[in-house]
Amino acid sequence: MHLTSFRFGHASEADYHALALFEQQIRHERTPDDPPMTTAFLVNVWQSIPDFVDYRVWALCDAGQIVATGMLHMLLLDTNRNLADLNLAVLAGYRGRGLARRLLREMLPVVIESERTVIVGTTTQAVAAGEHFAQKLGAEARLKTQINQLVLAEIDEQLLQQWLQPNQQLSERFELGMWQGRYPEAELAAIVALYEVMNQQPYDDLDYEPLHFTAEQLRELEQTQLANGMQRWTCYVRERATNALAGYTEIFWHRERPHVVQQGDTGVFEHYRNYGLGRWLKAAMLDYMRRELPMVQFVRTTNANSNAPMLKINQALGFKPYLSQTMWQGSLAQIQHYLDQAE
Repeated sequence: MHLTSFRFGHASEADYHALALFEQQIRHERTPDDPPMTTAFLVNVWQSIPDFVDYRVWALCDAGQIVATGMLHMLLLDTNRNLADLNLAVLAGYRGRGLARRLLREMLPVVIESERTVIVGTTTQAVAAGEHFAQKLGAEARLKTQINQLVLAEIDEQLLQQWLQPNQQLSERFELGMWQGRYPEAELAAIVALYEVMNQQPYDDLDYEPLHFTAEQLRELEQTQLANGMQRWTCYVRERATNALAGYTEIFWHRERPHVVQQGDTGVFEHYRNYGLGRWLKAAMLDYMRRELPMVQFVRTTNANSNAPMLKINQALGFKPYLSQTMWQGSLAQIQHYLDQAE
């Protein structure tokens, strides 16, 4: 088989299109009920990766068709400089031939050169081969997550209206607002601080350091979203007396997948918790979504199984398990040992 490798942002059109065809097949296996993502959408995403992300691909081709890939994703931030996110995928008909092992051997020199010693990767319940391979590597299941889905037509209307009407004391102290698209420049420093609240979400046993974004990096993320056609809405809550942001929730929508909204971060600063702000934010966003995006049928969000406070809110709203995922962690030494043993 022919091996090729490239970096996102520096690949040829032929490479992108071949990879898109492969990704469409892999994604169909994972989520067969979803319509395929178009080639144009996938290529736009890959061509607009932010500069602080080093994203590389190794691909094995059979008769001109990609049949297996290894993707290496490394953040070039001040934290997690020893961590690499590595994901391998093989078409169902080509499994059991050692292709993932061959790709791993090709990727290893870049991992070593980049001084990444902690390796993480994600598997889903839909593809049992992924979990089996992670176990062969000697990796450990460190974080269990669930993609949960809400069917908007089944939402508890009475509960939603209840959460939309906070008590008088809460509404006198706080106010809701909405940003569509780019964050306002005047609020950017406060939004950078607001992003820090997500470092308090559980990572269980992953050796994962908090992420700290600069204002420039947040703008890069926005530019990435705009470039690939993603639209974002941010509902925030502000304390009236201090004008301080207390929490936020975000959703993402793309015209290529008009029936699904991806629920992004939801977070409230610790000193503002236990007032019901999380419920208010989520209800307000759902209410806004139903009015402004009537084509949406499903809302999906990813939660750690250990994130009890957020799961309690989502389950009350009617979110149900859609796809289980596991984040695995291994070491560079474990991968080297596995490859040595396989020779």
